[in-house]
Amino acid sequence: MDAVLHPRIEGIGVLLRGELDSLHAWLEHWNARRLAVCLTVIFVGAGCYGAAMGFWRDPLQAVYVAVKFPLIILLTTFGNALINAMLAPLLGLNIGLRQSFLAILISFTIASAILGAFSPLIAFVIWNAPPLSSPTHQSGVTYSAIMLIHVAVIAFAGITNSAHVGVLGIHLLPVARAGLVGFAFTNSPAAIPPWGGKKPLFGTNPVAAVFPREKGEPLVIDLALTTVVRGRIMMAMRKGERIPEGWALDRNGKPTNDPKEAIEHGSLFPIGGAKGAMLALMFELICAALTGSAIGPEADSFFSEEGNRPRIGQAFIAIDPGALAGTAKYLERVETVVRTMLADAEVRLPGARRFAAEKSARAQGIEVPDELLAQIEKLAQ
Repeated sequence: MDAVLHPRIEGIGVLLRGELDSLHAWLEHWNARRLAVCLTVIFVGAGCYGAAMGFWRDPLQAVYVAVKFPLIILLTTFGNALINAMLAPLLGLNIGLRQSFLAILISFTIASAILGAFSPLIAFVIWNAPPLSSPTHQSGVTYSAIMLIHVAVIAFAGITNSAHVGVLGIHLLPVARAGLVGFAFTNSPAAIPPWGGKKPLFGTNPVAAVFPREKGEPLVIDLALTTVVRGRIMMAMRKGERIPEGWALDRNGKPTNDPKEAIEHGSLFPIGGAKGAMLALMFELICAALTGSAIGPEADSFFSEEGNRPRIGQAFIAIDPGALAGTAKYLERVETVVRTMLADAEVRLPGARRFAAEKSARAQGIEVPDELLAQIEKLAQ
């Protein structure tokens, strides 16, 4: 075996020595001016990266990064060069500390220039939800999106193998408090058929958005893509009431007033007809395809006592307005829209009723019917 391997190893050694000798001859022409150019490129590249880390939000952090990166590069370069210079005599190579330092520094210079030129505009992360995930897990993911903004202008945080998200807009409030624009999407068990179809395929697929304001509460838009949420039809079924036409479809894809038919065999009517069905398709793909999660028909109902784990997906997007139009311009534009809306006395800002109800509940408490309280206590046992 030695007789076979030795010539190969010797051949590789000869080739390596030849390449390094050529590099050594080329490096002999380098001088202090070229070294200064290398260092300048490194500092400029690291400075660009520092700006991408959030100079518009935290200048001190950006300066820290811009100084730290070059120092790390220089220390790493010197350490590697020292090791190379110590090993060179053992390998019979004619390359010293200075030449090795310059060779490694060239590599870092190129890397720093590329890093600065292509600093990330978009950062992303995908979370795999634990088996017993809850809405608090989704809130944790929104904080991940906020943290990703420190290395990007736009952050995408997705959840795969997830379950019921709760009230989608609530998870975006931390995004607004951080001064960011936020969007949230979720798919759900099949409830809406493709337009013209009979069998449910898309979920109700709620979507939410939040836009921070300079002084007032943020604008929070939160809606599902069905005329009504499934829960209202279920309540009508429990009470033995009929539902208005336009809420649901029967098993044949025809409008129905029977809530039992709608829940057990039918589907829900999308908002806006064909346009709502197309939005449901879009959000299904955002939540399922981008995160690798289950689609509507693969997930049993949230309200079924027996069934599989939903394994649906959620997507959260955070955008830094300061990196685009600029924070001042963004806030001015938002307030212009709000002021124009409120010029009509009948207009209510999205989210305003929810914030008012929260304030009232914190001050006066919440009235819970005895029957409902008994059901909650029974479930909690």
